[in-house]
Amino acid sequence: MITETRDFRKIGKFTPWKTNLSPLVRYVMDIKDGQDRGIWAFEPYLDGMLIHGCTNLKGLDVKISVRQALKWAFETLDCSVIYSVAEKGRQDIQVMSIAAGGRRSHTKGDNVYFKIEAEDMSCTRKVFDHGR
Repeated sequence: MITETRDFRKIGKFTPWKTNLSPLVRYVMDIKDGQDRGIWAFEPYLDGMLIHGCTNLKGLDVKISVRQALKWAFETLDCSVIYSVAEKGRQDIQVMSIAAGGRRSHTKGDNVYFKIEAEDMSCTRKVFDHGR
């Protein structure tokens, strides 16, 4: 289950980032059976939001979690575009971005950016929903 949080302790538990509790950054936790499984952060970027994630999930579980976080963001935040970013050498994150409906948008330095639009997610529904 994806739920929004402003609890700095929960956010800090998962993140190596210097956490900024700015009102512009929105944090959601993935919680299942009372256990915190990861955190997703959304911050303003270009014409939409930029997603960051930190989780201990693997494989299909992380794909389901990111999809649920993106769904939450599209339904809750006033945006129709979400970007993800991966270092050029991080094929796992690039594959995840594409699997979540993202299309390569641009590069900046050593980073590759992917653009995910709300309508792009409809084609990934069968891959990720699985009733979870």
